[in-house]
Amino acid sequence: MELVKIKRNEIFTYSLIVANGTDYNHPIIQRKMRDYESDFAELGKLGFENRPLPSGQKQI
Repeated sequence: MELVKIKRNEIFTYSLIVANGTDYNHPIIQRKMRDYESDFAELGKLGFENRPLPSGQKQI
């Protein structure tokens, strides 16, 4: 799995990639991203997107 993605000349990553790369479970990474949202925003544009699981269910 690639650590970063490039889309329309913007570099980004997903919380699931961070979780897999750090051995933390995904909900913990998502919570930490929300906890430190203002700090991340200082680094640049920050966006959140809900993506369905391959089964079609929503991730929590």
